[in-house]
Amino acid sequence: MSKSYSLGRTYFLTSLAAVFLFIILFSSFLVYYEYRDFTEKSAQVDEKLLKDGKENLQIMAFKVATFLDNEKSLAEEKLKTQVKNRLGYGMEFIENIYGKYGKTESKEKVTKRLEEAFSDFTFGADSYFFIFDKDFNQVIGDFGIPRSMNLASVTDYRGRYVIREIKDTAMRGGGFVSYQWKKPGESDFSHGKISYVSYFEPYGLIVGTGGYVEDVAEDVKKEALQRIAHLVGSEKAFFYILSDDGKILTHSEDELTGKYIRNIGSTVKQSALRDILDFISDKREGYFGFDWLKQGAVIPSSMAAYNLKYPDWNWVIGFAIYVDDVRRVIDEGKHELQLGLLKSMAIVGLSFLIVFGAAYLIARRFSGMLESEFTKFMDFFSGAAEKGAMIDAESMNYEEFKQMAHYANRMNEENMRKTVELEKAMDAARRASSTKSEIIAHISHELRTPLTGVLGFIELLDGTELDKIQKRFLRIIKHSSSNLVGVVNDILDFSKLETGTLDLNYDRFNPLSTFESMSELFGFMASESGVEFAFYIDHNIPSELNGDVVRISQVLSNFVENAVKFNNPGGYAKLDVVSVGRSDEIVRLRFSVEDNGVGINSEKQAELRRLFAEYDTEIAERFEGLGGIGLSVSSNIVKLMHGEIGFHEAEKQGTVFWFEIDFKIMNQKPVADVERVSDCYSAVYVDDELGEPGVTEQQIMSYLNAFGNETAYFSSLSDIEQLPFLDVVFYVYSESTKDKFLESIRTHEGVPIVMVMDMHRRFEEEGLRKRSSSVLLKPIGLTDIYESVYIAVSYMHDEPAADIKEKGPKSGGFSGTALVAEDNPVNQKMVRLILKELGLESVCVDNGRKAVEAFKQGGFDIVIMDINMPELGGIEAAKLINEYEKASFFKHVPVIALTAYAIKGDRERFIEAGMDDYLAKPVSIDIMRETLQKHLMGGNG
Repeated sequence: MSKSYSLGRTYFLTSLAAVFLFIILFSSFLVYYEYRDFTEKSAQVDEKLLKDGKENLQIMAFKVATFLDNEKSLAEEKLKTQVKNRLGYGMEFIENIYGKYGKTESKEKVTKRLEEAFSDFTFGADSYFFIFDKDFNQVIGDFGIPRSMNLASVTDYRGRYVIREIKDTAMRGGGFVSYQWKKPGESDFSHGKISYVSYFEPYGLIVGTGGYVEDVAEDVKKEALQRIAHLVGSEKAFFYILSDDGKILTHSEDELTGKYIRNIGSTVKQSALRDILDFISDKREGYFGFDWLKQGAVIPSSMAAYNLKYPDWNWVIGFAIYVDDVRRVIDEGKHELQLGLLKSMAIVGLSFLIVFGAAYLIARRFSGMLESEFTKFMDFFSGAAEKGAMIDAESMNYEEFKQMAHYANRMNEENMRKTVELEKAMDAARRASSTKSEIIAHISHELRTPLTGVLGFIELLDGTELDKIQKRFLRIIKHSSSNLVGVVNDILDFSKLETGTLDLNYDRFNPLSTFESMSELFGFMASESGVEFAFYIDHNIPSELNGDVVRISQVLSNFVENAVKFNNPGGYAKLDVVSVGRSDEIVRLRFSVEDNGVGINSEKQAELRRLFAEYDTEIAERFEGLGGIGLSVSSNIVKLMHGEIGFHEAEKQGTVFWFEIDFKIMNQKPVADVERVSDCYSAVYVDDELGEPGVTEQQIMSYLNAFGNETAYFSSLSDIEQLPFLDVVFYVYSESTKDKFLESIRTHEGVPIVMVMDMHRRFEEEGLRKRSSSVLLKPIGLTDIYESVYIAVSYMHDEPAADIKEKGPKSGGFSGTALVAEDNPVNQKMVRLILKELGLESVCVDNGRKAVEAFKQGGFDIVIMDINMPELGGIEAAKLINEYEKASFFKHVPVIALTAYAIKGDRERFIEAGMDDYLAKPVSIDIMRETLQKHLMGGNG
């Protein structure tokens, strides 16, 4: 077979194969697209029907649980009404006796008359009264202790707390006291009780009456079960409510209602209900599958149920659906999709045959046209040398190939030269890397050592008594310091410097407290430049998420700093955090920063879009004056989090920078429960010269509208007279508008006022501040508005506002003595204060040799050992301590490494040296508590 024939045939077959492959790939793409479309639509059918079914079960369970909450609250309100009315009658009785005998008889005689009268005086079968004086001496008692015993000597700490709370409440003007107490004849304090108390001032008597919630709740439970059966019966749902002792309180199969599980005739149903109780004892709620026997059936059917534990009454609420019913609906929905797929496949097959036939004819026609060119290239490559040897250019028959051979030889020579240079450069790089590691270790120690003292004393200061302003300043310092630690960690991470990559540190966080803390820092940044700052966060955002807060803070800081930098005094910057998408596990948040500054011209906008799309050093340098370097870093951080970033012109003037990121949901509960403040009529004062609300007034109205308030704004007396009923009025203080505001509200003197002031003017207008129910300092957030409305509404209804802030965990809980080896005096003091806060005594030494000598004296429960110390380092000292313990057959005392050298691999190195754990400076109270819990017996921090 000749070479020409071989080349022509090869070209023919190659061309045909290429066309065949193209057709195969194209056909495969069409088939894949059709099949993917089929599977996606099929999956959507599956997902929608299954999701709808599961959500309906969950919604019904929540609906019943919400109904029970309302019913339970009725029991408490009923009891409160009874005890309050009962005490009113009792106080009238006391005042009558006092009015009759108080001026003619001694206090002792009148008190004796009260005691004798109240022993026979009742207001119903379950009524009782208790009376004691300010010194806790009993006059009339129902505390289950001897009458001669002084109440202050009660040994049970809960009893002492309740009695003192009763006294304090009565002397503040009276009110309700809710607590746990024991019933007559019982010893445990597990029964909920509500008392109403008052103070009889003439004789200094604390008078009260009360009752047990559970005594009222039983009737409420019976009525609730009847209404629940009617409530869900119209839904034609399979439902049940079980008690934790195995009684079926209500069931969609009426014959099971009122029975105990053990008394059911069907073993299948017994097993299913027992499994449900076992499941709910491990989990408070969730989906659960079981088998059930339909009426008249012999073979059990599978069911899917959503079960919810209602802990207040120890009830299990469940709704279920037969799995076969769901599958039947799904199969019907898929049939039409399958027919469409078959039609598409037939069309693709026919098209394949037509195109392949046409390609065969074309390829055969032109297969021999390039045979001569292929022959020339074969001659050239057959004469080329292998394995990097030079090509004999003079042996080439064509001048073009000779030139190509010369170029190939020159390329080989150049490559060999560069290979030698590259090997030299790699040797130099290895030496530089070793030097860099030593420098990094030194920087780590020098930066972390002072940070240890700063963060440690910030946490200790946070536990002291500070006023509201001091607390706010401290939160800003703490947030900034934590960000600084995060930045130091990134700088010092050796792996990042080696690979040029940036790691994300995901952790759980509360978005409300986190972003409000950031906003306080941004607010002070803006106020220094005379720029108004406003912050808005969506109250429906989940209360706990997972993400890298330090990185998000970096991006937001850059956006806000640019909004302030390129603005004028009197301008504004607004930060909004809202939810733009949500599933069961993921929520997508949009962060946007708007300003009314100078804006960006069209040319710069085009370059900035290129900068966001792909980092370009030249563009970044041109944008340095416009935050270019920071904006580029921000763009890279957002992309690393798989988010989106962009900007656009503001509606009137200025620019809006934004980015969106997905967060994993750790707690579905929203950051704020607005039901407590939703039923409220609010008004916001606006200066009539402005004609519309300013940025702070708009922020306030946005929050009020989000809470479900009916909100309006006013500028004059005539405006507010159109609002005859108001719960609260908001006023952003300005010296120029104060008189106008006071004139506007003179017909609504009783309405609570929430006044918003600048931080630097917080001591002005003492009279107006006292007149206000709340005074907020800029920048304000959701928590400020929420608490202000709640306090104002409580004030209007003459009810004490509840403490709606979460309290932090208490420290303490450990006992014993720690040996602390630390050469830095500031860090010595900080570690000792943290240990004392957690309940441990401590002994400090300033080097490793003293630590070993002190340890041999005995009496220590744990050792905190700094690594870098004079005379003898921490690692050597830990080895000597371990050797001493083994030689003396002593019980091992945990040794915890404490170091500022936070480089990867340190933990493993310290553990291998004989230490039990590792703490990187700076150390917080929480990290110290967690470490002590792992290594000290009985730690309950």
